[in-house]
Amino acid sequence: MREAVRAGDVRFAIVAGDASANTKKRLVPLLEASGVPYVERFDRESLGKSIGKAPVSAVGVTGRDLAARIRVLAGSGSSPGD
Repeated sequence: MREAVRAGDVRFAIVAGDASANTKKRLVPLLEASGVPYVERFDRESLGKSIGKAPVSAVGVTGRDLAARIRVLAGSGSSPGD
């Protein structure tokens, strides 16, 4: 996911609440520096199941319309400067 954020492809991110401290330490500052809004919700297992995968620490949404809708449903999320 970090590569997609660096490439400018990610429009919104969901970070699992139980992601490791190391994952959060590496990912959250990158999201903030790149201007990608995000929320910290769910646990790794639930987040993975929601996309048909094994447990995952984060999911990046690349579609503009889908990202906007998820952001509204998730309660806006954090943005740089919040």
